[in-house]
Parts: sequence; structure tokens; C-alpha cells
Amino acid sequence: MKKLLKVFGRLMAVLLLTILFLLINAAAACAMLADGPSPVWQSRFVTALDETSALKFLPRLFLPDETVESILHPEPEQEVPDSFVELAFDEAGAAKEDDEPPEEAAEPSEEDGNVIELIRIREPTFRGAMLVVHDPSLIEIGTLDHFGGQGVLLSELIDKYGAIGGANGAGFYAPGGSGSGGSPDGMVIKDGEIIYGSAGGWYRDVMGFDADGVLHVGDMTGREALDLGIVSGLSFNVGPVLIKDGEIQPRLGEEKNYRTCMGQTADGTVLLLTIEGRRPNSIGATNQETAQILYDHGAVNAGNLDGGGSSDMYYKGEQLVYNDYMLKIPTAILVMPPEEGGE
Repeated sequence: MKKLLKVFGRLMAVLLLTILFLLINAAAACAMLADGPSPVWQSRFVTALDETSALKFLPRLFLPDETVESILHPEPEQEVPDSFVELAFDEAGAAKEDDEPPEEAAEPSEEDGNVIELIRIREPTFRGAMLVVHDPSLIEIGTLDHFGGQGVLLSELIDKYGAIGGANGAGFYAPGGSGSGGSPDGMVIKDGEIIYGSAGGWYRDVMGFDADGVLHVGDMTGREALDLGIVSGLSFNVGPVLIKDGEIQPRLGEEKNYRTCMGQTADGTVLLLTIEGRRPNSIGATNQETAQILYDHGAVNAGNLDGGGSSDMYYKGEQLVYNDYMLKIPTAILVMPPEEGGE
């Protein structure tokens, strides 16, 4: 018995030393990425972990808060008013009228041709789903009753508003990587008023609808968003804007992950896209790949929503992408039921 206990003790000591060795090496690798000679890898280290929600606290263990904030929320390179001149729908559409969505990129559902369509996305390295909402007035920003506490599941926000479906909204703060965020990481506008954030704050990746159902996207202040006439919208401060004025934006990043994003076509149709990630048959998509999917389906403006463990989408009670994280969120993009006979 003593020999067995002695052997067991040695095995436990070896196991503990191995775990300690792995932790030290992981910490060293993180420190090297965070504070190494390459600003590119430092930026990737911060932005990739920030997308995970549960691990977004990790870069702050190795970098000052000011450095992390400067990477996640860089100052605009030019005057903000010059950065969001929107094309009219007909102009943007004329530039893309010859583009046709590739048949192999999606698998239309039985609802084609109605107010709401469901398209299954199948690509070699990822899969996902896209809700095509032909009436932009059906899109609503779902929020908690009060920000600052605990978030709720996407399914709970859908039930609260009586929506027919929807996807997660923008990012949130999750202290200590708790994965339950009741405070958005950017601005939220409802009924023409800023209910979270401020008019003087500057926000990346603002996505908002005006009273005519036109989606505006861009990096701007709260005041500029209101001046654009945005009555319902939010921002995802990690970004980025994917498509603007009919053009896919540059430098969208190369990390593959769960993705949620929203765009609008020239005729006002809203595209709500979610990509499944971190699974053997769907490792995730880059922002470039999601932008291309939206562009191929006619999007003239589009922005990125929270990815990673937050990404989720439901339609008619069905969870369209598998996500075993089930993070609690403060905001969602909801699809309200059409009028009777419209679907």
C-alpha cells in the first residue's frame, strides 16, 4: 500500500508540474504576443480574444488598459463627418445590378419569395444561416429593461418582444469573463433617442435604421448618428464595418470565428447572417468571408455584430446555428412577425 501511495504521489507531482509548465508556457506565449515586437500580432491577440466574450479580459492581464482600448477603439484617421457619405439606394443598386448570388453559396428554403426567407449557408470550411427580411420595418432592436445587471438569452429576448426570430446584437461587458453581460460595449438607439451611450461619444461600427427603414453604417459620434436620422440602432465597438456604399471595406481581418452580421440591399431588404464556428465541420468564417456573402446577396451597407460565443440565431423556434456557449446578452436584432397573410 505504501508503495502504491508513493507511486501515486509521484504521478500527482509529475501531473502538477506538467500543468504548471503548460501554464507558464501559455502565459509566456500570451506575453510575447501582447508585448512582442510585432504590432500586427499584438493587435490580432487583442481583437481575437475580445471576440470571444468569455476571454476578452485576458489581454488586460498583459497590456495596460489604454493600449487595449487604443487597439479596440482606434481614433478615426480623418474628420468623422467626411467618413459616412451614403449612396442612395438606386445609385448603389445600379453599380451592382449585374451581380448575381452564386447558386452554390446558399441553399434556399421553402419560404423563398415571401416577406421572410431562410437561406442555409454551406461552404467548405463553415456553415450558417441567413434571414432575408424584405420589409425593413420588421426589424427591431431588442434590449433589456435595464442595462447594467445580468443579460438574458437570445431566446428570452425573442419571447419578450413576441418576435418570430432574430440574432444576437452587439458586444457587451462581461466582468472577469463571466459570459453574462448586461451592459453593451457601445451605443444603443431606440425610438430616436440614445438609451445607452452619449451624443458626444465616438463609436465604431454603428448600424442604424432611419424612419424610412434605410440602414446607415459607419464610425461616428452619437450626435452624428442622430443627425443622420437614425431612430433604431446600435454599435459594435470591436467592429468592423463590412460594406459601405456598395464597397467591401479593406483590412477586415483573417481570424475565423463564429460570426453575426447585418446588411441591407439596394431595395431595402435586410440580411441577417450568422456563421457557426469552432466545430469540426464549421471552423468559422473571417469578416472578409461574411462580407463577401452579404455582398453576393446584394448588400450595399453592412456591419459586424458580436461573434464568438454570443453568435446565435433563431427562426420560428428553431436554433439555426449550433452554439453550446449560450451566453447572456443585452441586445438583439429581432425579426417581428409580418402582418397576417404577408409571410
